Amino acid sequence: MSPTPKTADDVLRTVKDDKIHTVDLRVTDLSGKWHTVSVQPAALGRDAFRRGVALGSKLPGFEEAAEQRLLAIPDPATAFRDPFSGQPALTLICNLRDAESGQSYARDPRFIAQKAEAYLLKMDIGSAAKFGVELDHFLLNGEPGDTRHKVERRLSSSAGAKLRGRGRQASSLSPELLLRMRRETVETLDALGIEVETSNEQGGPGGEGRIGLRFTTLTRMADNVMIYKYVLANVAHRNGAKLNSAPAGDGGGLYLGVHQSIWVGERPLFAGDGYAGTAALLRHYLAGLVEHAPVLLAICAPTAPANHGHMPGFKAPVKLGHLPPKQPTVSRGLIDLSDARAKCVEFRCPDALGNPYLAFAAMLMAGIDGFENRLYNLDPSEPIEKFYRLQPHELIKIPQIRGDMDDSIEALEADHAFLFKGGVFTQDVIAARVGTRLVG
Repeated sequence: MSPTPKTADDVLRTVKDDKIHTVDLRVTDLSGKWHTVSVQPAALGRDAFRRGVALGSKLPGFEEAAEQRLLAIPDPATAFRDPFSGQPALTLICNLRDAESGQSYARDPRFIAQKAEAYLLKMDIGSAAKFGVELDHFLLNGEPGDTRHKVERRLSSSAGAKLRGRGRQASSLSPELLLRMRRETVETLDALGIEVETSNEQGGPGGEGRIGLRFTTLTRMADNVMIYKYVLANVAHRNGAKLNSAPAGDGGGLYLGVHQSIWVGERPLFAGDGYAGTAALLRHYLAGLVEHAPVLLAICAPTAPANHGHMPGFKAPVKLGHLPPKQPTVSRGLIDLSDARAKCVEFRCPDALGNPYLAFAAMLMAGIDGFENRLYNLDPSEPIEKFYRLQPHELIKIPQIRGDMDDSIEALEADHAFLFKGGVFTQDVIAARVGTRLVG
């Protein structure tokens, strides 16, 4: 294959040199589901990257746009050769545009993520938000095969997903097969230019494993999460396994730990001269996540299993605070005394079945709000190590999330102004995604 394309000319050269048979244009709906429109290479001229490619009016997941003519605007930097296609196929992740107005499509999740990045620049806090993720997966017996389009329909869950079964499901797949599938997934991601930092089993039922992706910019990480889901589902299908969306019977969804930090160029701004080499910005950002955590659940954990998981008694974190690992809190600061680049904040509530573009954008907006309003979850005069020694009776005093979608919607209705800043989120998007219109 030709070197990884970066520009439109690179993509067109790859199509020619690699004798690409099909070009798959990928777009994401509000629920986080990937949709594919396949075109012949001849339809992908240089103008396609500027003017777009018509998608038609009946694309699943975009029923509200039935009267609009949507165009897909391919991003050449996202191009990759599909490793699961029998014929040479090239995939391009796209933004959406309204053909009549020429404006970006308001309900395009990728556009919303890009607006959040632009708002960070406008606020002059930093030049980039970097996101790294850890994603859980659960694998069970399935039907072996090699048809990628069958797999695509199972990649993501909609907001109406139901909690499946209360009993703990055990995978009958052997540890050796589970390890082989993780390795195959990691190798495929690496070949696609997505760097994996960790890969391990989690020891839970249902073939539980976890893969961690190395940090990159917000929108690009959301792209990588979508590619990861596609790769994992196809690797599982090829090995006679299937992904399970609510596997463990403990009420939880699929864990998505999101590590985030703010940078200027190559300089990480969460590092500073405060305690343990941290900057005040880290504390402000962390406090914004904790302050708005009940609201973020409506966007970051929109499936029924995920919301049930944030009830007391289940394994998901429920405490509205910042504490060290192994404590049930929604956020924590990760501090590496030897490496300024490793200083970041982790938000532990998101669901891997949700929409990563919307989730990451909402988290960034919460963190920016924490900085804007100089919020502090921890007293800046106190050393962080003090909070590593809280006793059980002190933990009880920390407020906790009410783990129900109705509670998340109620919190969103009461606290949403931070999402609308810079026009990042809109009434239309909130109403379409979580079924409620907000006042003010």
